[in-house]
Amino acid sequence: MIDKNILFAISIITGNQITSDTEYITFFIEKFADKKLVPTSTKQNEHDILKLSNSEEGIIITFLPDRIVFVKMFNSTHQKTSISEFCTYIIEIWSTINEKHQISANRLGIASRVLFKELPQEVLQDIYSKIFVPFNDFNFDKPIGWTKESISQITRQIGDIPEELNVVTELRRLQGSFNDNESSPSFDRIELGVHINTIEGNTDYRFKVDNIKRVFDGILELHTELTNLITNHIK
Repeated sequence: MIDKNILFAISIITGNQITSDTEYITFFIEKFADKKLVPTSTKQNEHDILKLSNSEEGIIITFLPDRIVFVKMFNSTHQKTSISEFCTYIIEIWSTINEKHQISANRLGIASRVLFKELPQEVLQDIYSKIFVPFNDFNFDKPIGWTKESISQITRQIGDIPEELNVVTELRRLQGSFNDNESSPSFDRIELGVHINTIEGNTDYRFKVDNIKRVFDGILELHTELTNLITNHIK
């Protein structure tokens, strides 16, 4: 049912900032030339923030004081990339960063937003009926827009470590258009958001460069299970 990726976002919370100093900028220019990641510096809350961006691919990497945030935004010109492929890309970036600056992390987060394919109006209404108990008055049983969010915590074996995870899912019906293409028609679709992150209370710096892939693989497995569960429920 998934037709179009909207956004992927991954956070690695490090508590140790990579700055916009010349030595880092020079290193990244050399190491990431093949990935077309261009370094820039911006001011944010009195901090000089280093960013790496590839506008062609919609990728922005932001080095905040306590975390590194990797974002991929999609438009009609971008090739389809799975969240698994994006994580592989990030692991490569993370490994290169650790050549210059050894970093461990104590929290990880993976988020995605996707659009389902276009569906007939009666199917959109049927999906609403499957996840809500509708009111019958004022056309509340036939809304043109709605949001359903669920937040839970689970314990999941990630590699050889049991991790407590926050699991957030959001389904919503929305109308809009793809503003990167003037000829794009408006749409009325279902959007699915999934956000999985390790809990705030575990502050152990346990995610290192040698085990980061195993951790991502475990969270991605859960991400796939959640996506399939929700997709199958509303079919």
